[in-house]
Amino acid sequence: MFKLIFAVIFSFLTYGCQSVDVSASLVLASSALESPQDQRDKHKLDVNRSLATAFELMKVGEYDTASIILEEAYLLDPDNPWVQLNLGFIWQKSGHLDKARKAYLYVQNYADSDTLFSGKQLGPVQSLSLRNIALHNIKSLEALIDENQDVVMVIAPNHPEIDPLVPSESELCDALTNWKQAWEAANMHDYFSMYISSFSGKFKSHFAWRENRLSIVPNSKNIRISIGGEIIEFINSDLASITFFQSYDSLGYSDRGCKMIVFSRSSGKWLIVSETFKLGAVDPSECKSRF
Repeated sequence: MFKLIFAVIFSFLTYGCQSVDVSASLVLASSALESPQDQRDKHKLDVNRSLATAFELMKVGEYDTASIILEEAYLLDPDNPWVQLNLGFIWQKSGHLDKARKAYLYVQNYADSDTLFSGKQLGPVQSLSLRNIALHNIKSLEALIDENQDVVMVIAPNHPEIDPLVPSESELCDALTNWKQAWEAANMHDYFSMYISSFSGKFKSHFAWRENRLSIVPNSKNIRISIGGEIIEFINSDLASITFFQSYDSLGYSDRGCKMIVFSRSSGKWLIVSETFKLGAVDPSECKSRF
């Protein structure tokens, strides 16, 4: 019986070792975030951070958003085997087995033979290379996954050459305020600039989401948005969520409810990667429990 192996970066200092009850084995490796040969190579650094952000999203079940981020990373660096491997993992879990197999075959054919860990090695899978993981996952396409097995998470610290700036809550508050003000002013340029370039929300594509917002926001009169009870949680130094109560009023329409926005920091700017709204007037202190 094969378990699907997932290779990503995870912070040892933040979480430590643990076991979780899911259907796939998560193998976490510092070499997933190899620092670029030249720190001035912005594309490679962005890909590295995207890998870390994607894992944190997958850890909380945001597979669709993680897939979007990984696909953006693929456009920047289509030859990166870590991107291919993690996309394969998502596609396999979502049932897109042909796409997953192609991703694994690429890794098996073109990845180097280096093992997962370049520094101190933890856990029982010290000698697995990217090629071995790809081969293992190809075989798992043909085997049933035992969902009752606990997963041993192999933890390694972030690559020491990637030293992200420590964020502050004020940065997230400023980002939330800028988003609110752009929406109220129907300033679509500033509004769209608050989202990642592939954001699609509940729509099938980024284009469809933009078309929807362009058909609604500029045609709404006297938009007024109030927010309260904000709770900020940092998932890592480049990923955070804000949960809050939102009150929306415009000429002819109003609603009340709880919202959660997930922000990702890219090149120093916090951008929205996902947002969820649950309609219904409640006490603002109750919003966190609704997600």
